[in-house]
Amino acid sequence: MNVTADPIHLLHVDDDPQIVELTATFLEREDDRITVTTAMDAGEGLDILATGGIDCVVSDYNMPGLNGIEFLEAVRADRPNLPFVLFTGKGSEEVAGDAISAGVSDYLQKGGGADEYALLANRIINLVQKHRNERARERDQIIITEATDAILIVGPDATVKYATPSTETVMGRSSDDLRGTDGAELIVPEDRPRVMAAFAELVADPGGRRTVEFRHERPDGSRIWIETRGHNLLGRELIDGVVIYGRDVTDRKEREAELERRSRIIDEAPIGITLSDPSREDNPLVYVNAAFEAMTGYAFESIDGHNCRFLQGERTDPEAVTAMRDAIAAQEPITVEVRNYRKDGTEFWNRVTVAPIENDAGEVTNFVGFQERLPDSADGDRDPIRRSHVD
Repeated sequence: MNVTADPIHLLHVDDDPQIVELTATFLEREDDRITVTTAMDAGEGLDILATGGIDCVVSDYNMPGLNGIEFLEAVRADRPNLPFVLFTGKGSEEVAGDAISAGVSDYLQKGGGADEYALLANRIINLVQKHRNERARERDQIIITEATDAILIVGPDATVKYATPSTETVMGRSSDDLRGTDGAELIVPEDRPRVMAAFAELVADPGGRRTVEFRHERPDGSRIWIETRGHNLLGRELIDGVVIYGRDVTDRKEREAELERRSRIIDEAPIGITLSDPSREDNPLVYVNAAFEAMTGYAFESIDGHNCRFLQGERTDPEAVTAMRDAIAAQEPITVEVRNYRKDGTEFWNRVTVAPIENDAGEVTNFVGFQERLPDSADGDRDPIRRSHVD
């Protein structure tokens, strides 16, 4: 039997001190998960219930003030589903009928002996477990109903068996409209073969999981990107299907596309572009574009993690190099013209602009460098230390 392992806080209401003491002793001895709080009348019991934390009520019938049925009716006014056991020596059919009408969870007569407490403990545990399971299902249903992700359960042929209300927000289609339809039709034709191949793999993998992204065309004609996470629960008693969690990731995909476009522009730019990391010792390079590789003859793999000084040589102006180092140390932009050396040892004049890149907090995270090869000229025609700070 599947019973709760969590503690059970029981309220026992009875006007007989010996009965409440005996009941608490037997119940707590019968199952150490049960903790008993006692009250001598219904009014005291209602005060205890108001503080919260009670999982079940056991009450006598004949008590001063409110009797057991009246106490039950008062409890049901605020807690319609709280397990309530009427445990009484008065066993007439009239009392039992009134208790059932008032919504009692169970009805037991006091008969004496330890066996009745074993039975009572078992009834309490079962009632609390049932109540907790029902509350868990209600909680899960609320979570599912309020979820922002679309949740679908589909069969092995991708037929939609269940869909949450959130599918209307995400996909523009109501859960009623989706039930019984072919889930493959939710995928634009261009993406369908790839996605359905992944779905077939998932169906063939009991308990398996897959994540896939595809485009979906909403009824209004707009297209969105959906990220789906599938879990194969085919053959499970309560589910028996593939559970699909889907969310709209259009904004992320558009950002990724824009970043890719910008990256492509940088990679294909006609001047050399570098990125260095000042958080690491010696401010090493972490990126160079193709134009830089072509201009210097160095492939990025061979200079990754190195400072840009490998471009300097015998006739590189030390004053220009110092100016660049000072500007970097001060986290200021600078432009200098400096004689550099290619990998094969040949010289070229390079106009170098270095500028800090800041994050939203104003912290310098990288330095970007722009390297522009200048036309060859005689040494006398160029001032090797000419430089200017960028405004």
